[in-house]
Amino acid sequence: MSQLKAETIDVRKGPGFRFDVVEKIRQGTALIEIEKKDSWIKVQIQKTGTTGYIYYKDIQITKNN
Repeated sequence: MSQLKAETIDVRKGPGFRFDVVEKIRQGTALIEIEKKDSWIKVQIQKTGTTGYIYYKDIQITKNN
């Protein structure tokens, strides 16, 4: 489970601000965490299937027990 720290977040093509934005997501968007790469988290957007990277400070990942 994840929670966005802002109302909207950019999902980028690669792990860095220089990469293009592939999709913008809003709070409440269901995400699947795929992997971590440096300061970036690769995610899949559950609704659209889009994969991309989110800066780690923009999201809080919580584990379900």
